[in-house]
Amino acid sequence: MKYPLTVAVIGSGFMGETHLGVFVNKAQRVILCSNDPEKGQALADRYGCAFYSNHRQMLEAERIDLVSICVPTPLHASISIDCLNAGTHVLCEKPFASTLAEAEDMIRAAKAANKQLMIAHCVRFSRYYHYLRSCIADRRYGKLMYLHLFRHSAAPGWSASNWLSDPRISGGVVRDLHIHDTDLIKHVLGMPGSVYTTGDHLSCSTSYAYGTDLSVTASGSWRTTKSFAFDSGFDASFEGAVLQLKNGTLRLLTEEGGQDPLENEEFPHYLQSLNDYENEIEYFCHCVANGCSPDLCMPTDTLESLRVNLAESESLATGGIVALK
Repeated sequence: MKYPLTVAVIGSGFMGETHLGVFVNKAQRVILCSNDPEKGQALADRYGCAFYSNHRQMLEAERIDLVSICVPTPLHASISIDCLNAGTHVLCEKPFASTLAEAEDMIRAAKAANKQLMIAHCVRFSRYYHYLRSCIADRRYGKLMYLHLFRHSAAPGWSASNWLSDPRISGGVVRDLHIHDTDLIKHVLGMPGSVYTTGDHLSCSTSYAYGTDLSVTASGSWRTTKSFAFDSGFDASFEGAVLQLKNGTLRLLTEEGGQDPLENEEFPHYLQSLNDYENEIEYFCHCVANGCSPDLCMPTDTLESLRVNLAESESLATGGIVALK
C-alpha cells in the first residue's frame, strides 16, 4: 500500500537506489538527494523524483515526513542529526554509526525532536530469520543447542570512490557485512558474555559466548573473485529438529524427514514480501504513518548490536577474547 508520506532518500549509490526503488511504491511523494549531481539527477529522472544536491537545502525547502539515509557510515551521525533536528523521522542504513558515541548522539537527537529513528537491519525483516527467531523463542522443537550463521559476497566494488574497500572508513567486512548476523544473534539471544573474532578486513569468523551448552558462531567474507555469487544462511540445531537456510531455501529436518516449515506459516503485515528491504521499509512507513514506535528494531537495541560488533573488531585487532558482560 501507499502511505500519505513525503520521503527523501539521501544517497545515490547501490543502497540509495535500492531504497528509492521501494519508496516510490510506498510513499505519496519521493525526493532524491545526492552530492553526485550527474548520477543523482539521472536516477531521480528515472524514478520521476525531485532532486537536490544538498541535504540542508532540501530540508529548508521541503516538508518531509521521513528521510532514508544511504550514505557512507562516517556521515550517518551528522546527516541523521540534521534531519532529526529539522523535524523528520529517520531510517538510517546499517551500521548505526562509526562509534558508539555517534550512535548515542543520534538517539539523543531523536528523543529531543520526538521523532522515530530506526537502523535498517534488513535481516530482522526476513521471513526465514523471523521463523528462526520464533523457534528459539517458543522452543517448539526444544532447546537451541547449536547455531551458525554465514554471509559471503564478492568484494564491494560498487561503492562511491570505493569507500567500502577501505577498512579505516567502512570497518571492513566485520562492520559492513558480518554485522547483519551479529545483530540477528544479539537480537535473538541477547548480549553474549564475550566474543572472539579471527580473520582480517576481508574475512572473519566469530565465536559468541552463551554458556557451555550452546555453541554460536558466525562467519562472513568478501571474496576477491568478482563473479562470486552472494550467499547467506544459517544452520540451527534444536533438541528435536534441525533448521537450515541454504541457497535461499529453508528446510526443517525432523525424524519424520524434511519439510518446508513456512508452507502454512502466517506472517505479520510487514513480512508479506520475500524482499527484506521492502519489508523493513513497509514496517517503518507503517510506524511513521500510524504514530507508533518501531519496536521490532529500536535504536537502543541496535546500539547494543553495534557494541558487540565493535568488540568483534577489537578482538580481530588484538587477537584476544573481548568481554561484554
